[in-house]
Amino acid sequence: DTSPKHFSSHKQHVMEKFNIIFCLCVIVFFVGNIHCTTVYSQVEPFELTDSNFDEIIESHKNTIVLFSHLTDNGCSKCKIAEFEISELLAEETDEELDVFVATVNCKQFWRLCQEYDLQEVDIPNIKLFSGLGIYEYPYTNIIVYDIIDFVREYTIEKCSLITSREEFDNFVTGSKLSIIGTFSESEQHLKYRDSFMRTSARLFKTFSFGILDIKEEEKNEEIDELLNEYEMTSGDVTFFSYLGDELLWQHYGKEISRKRLTSWLFKVSPWLVEEIIDFSEFVERVDNILTIYLDYDDVDTKEQVIYDMESVVTKFQHQIFFTYKQADEDLTHQLQRYGYSTEHFPIMVLYNRVNGIYTFPEQEDINADSIESFCRSYVNGELSPHIIKQEIQEQSVNDPITVLVHDNFRDIVFSNELNVFVLYYLPEDQCPHCIPFLNEYESYVKKVTKLNLPNVIFGKIDMDKNFEAPGSVVHSFPSLVFYPAFDKYKENTFTLKRNEEHIAKWVSDVTDDIVSEQLDNSSFNQYDPSNIIV
Repeated sequence: DTSPKHFSSHKQHVMEKFNIIFCLCVIVFFVGNIHCTTVYSQVEPFELTDSNFDEIIESHKNTIVLFSHLTDNGCSKCKIAEFEISELLAEETDEELDVFVATVNCKQFWRLCQEYDLQEVDIPNIKLFSGLGIYEYPYTNIIVYDIIDFVREYTIEKCSLITSREEFDNFVTGSKLSIIGTFSESEQHLKYRDSFMRTSARLFKTFSFGILDIKEEEKNEEIDELLNEYEMTSGDVTFFSYLGDELLWQHYGKEISRKRLTSWLFKVSPWLVEEIIDFSEFVERVDNILTIYLDYDDVDTKEQVIYDMESVVTKFQHQIFFTYKQADEDLTHQLQRYGYSTEHFPIMVLYNRVNGIYTFPEQEDINADSIESFCRSYVNGELSPHIIKQEIQEQSVNDPITVLVHDNFRDIVFSNELNVFVLYYLPEDQCPHCIPFLNEYESYVKKVTKLNLPNVIFGKIDMDKNFEAPGSVVHSFPSLVFYPAFDKYKENTFTLKRNEEHIAKWVSDVTDDIVSEQLDNSSFNQYDPSNIIV
């Protein structure tokens, strides 16, 4: 049909279709941009400046900010960080991350970096800004998967809302340490509630936080019974903990601020038995840490040991922190250094921040009585720290190199009658450069000691098998140091290329002032160990 009526009808039909498609596109566009704070709505990180920083941070619930030298081609770490933060926008996760992604060019806006205590060595740096505080990115390397974990950890809800007796009971029984705030809707209580929430955002790993919502205009008999039973009052915080099966509680009773509440919680909180994941987290918190290494496959023993620790821990409150850790292959070498065969578990040690490791005999049973006795002996000063050391080696007088260990180091190295060279080294798996240099050193010493040099000792000490060399401090490995007889504190450290020829040159230089009449410096122009007389 080619009539005008048909063309008019067809045109109208096409226009109707176009309008429908256009409307759908508009709807899709707006729906796709409703959640402007999720990473999926961003194409690239937003660039923050001095003028827009505060506005952007305040307008988003959570903002993750990369502080970096964006234009510095010489900052390789910055380039990697920029790539990873951009990948955050494209990475598919199980749920949308409620975070806005932004960057600060520290080359251009250094004032912003200084405002958040960043120095040149801290760049690149990541911080998460939320309504509850500012959080530091905790990992060494900036990797998109770690960034995602970081965001998840600090954007999840940290407080449970409790509205009934059943919710209260489940909350308190579900955690060993529970903190419950009771707040009404008054202006003062809203301020307290905000401080409480800020505290929970920082301490949620240690405590469980809940809010008992009190609506003054609504009568709630269950909530009233709870308040009466545990003597809780509106506008206060109550700390709940278990001693065995007994539920204990105590009230804060002061004006609530984050700093005051945090200080009070750590003051009244009992020390619990905790599993070690990252040892450094515990070392920073306490001076004394008891750790029992367990074979997790032996479930019965694991549960019994943890139960025994829990029965003892309160007797050493604020003195010793009780922990346990899975004994895996990565720990074998470390435990062997403490003198254990690692054939049988559990193994118990006590770590002191200053004095080091105190060991419990491997052959003795670990139970509640032995744990308490071990800790009591430590607290009373009856234990000595374990010293990681080798036994003194039997050596022939013809051995060119003296094997130094902890117990003979001071007598030999600090003897006023001896000029001593010491090579400090570690095993190859810990120090790839150590063994090749040790081989060069030994080769040189075998040649030069054929001369039966008087009052000269060439020594070596394995610093993995000997935790310390008494009277000496070494900061890097391998290290070759000369200790002259007349002044033991005038150390001279080898800094040349690590081979025989440079060792010979260095020995000549450091001994020249001591026995110069025995040296012919010209003999070192052409390397020949037999020419060296120390």
